[in-house]
Amino acid sequence: MKLSVGIVPPEVSVIYRLILASSILLLWCFYKKLPMKYSISQDLFILLFGILLYGVNLTLLYTGSAYITSGIVAIVFSAMVVMNIINGRIFLGNQPSTKAIFGASAGMIGLAVIFFEDLLKLNLQSSSLVGLSIILCATIAASLGSMTSIRNQRDNTPVTPGNAIAMAYGAAFLIIYAFFNGSTFAFYTSVTYISSLAYLSFFGAVLAFSFYLKLLSIIGADKAGYVNLLFPIIALIISILAN
Repeated sequence: MKLSVGIVPPEVSVIYRLILASSILLLWCFYKKLPMKYSISQDLFILLFGILLYGVNLTLLYTGSAYITSGIVAIVFSAMVVMNIINGRIFLGNQPSTKAIFGASAGMIGLAVIFFEDLLKLNLQSSSLVGLSIILCATIAASLGSMTSIRNQRDNTPVTPGNAIAMAYGAAFLIIYAFFNGSTFAFYTSVTYISSLAYLSFFGAVLAFSFYLKLLSIIGADKAGYVNLLFPIIALIISILAN
């Protein structure tokens, strides 16, 4: 994600990512002949889902990552596990278990310990506070998007077709935003930018989001939120092994 931020505006990079990811998923849906027609009500909630999880969340995540280190981003975004518990209670009527609350708290404390040096370097008098606020808003949008996804799946909207359409809606939303924001639709032709875009589109969108959304329907938002505690740990392990 860091490699996608710089010359190209964050929202434009997200547009490229979503268009590519949506195209891949749509081709898969057509190949497998998956249902693509929904009622007006279903379509509106797919639109809301796409705007929240893809349009707002990803753009804020890209933007905030330019201000603070990836370690701090991981800590702030891990709050999604708590937000999922709270929002699940408010919007879905889920009753959180004591184990889930304890696990979420312990996980966030664990991440804070791992990235303790990053926390020590954090200067709240600088642009870091801006970055923290932006990532926190991204986390809220991601959690609300997750709640919408669960609602859609309960309304018999299949994960893959719904996800493909939601990504397209997210891209369309950002195109309108970029137009009114005066954003430049630049494209950086370096190998670094293109490879990072391809990686984020396929592995970080087509696969990762599809797995996460399916996980939501299987184990619920409170437990699925634990992925936000696990992915920085896995990334650190891979980094250690690679070095």
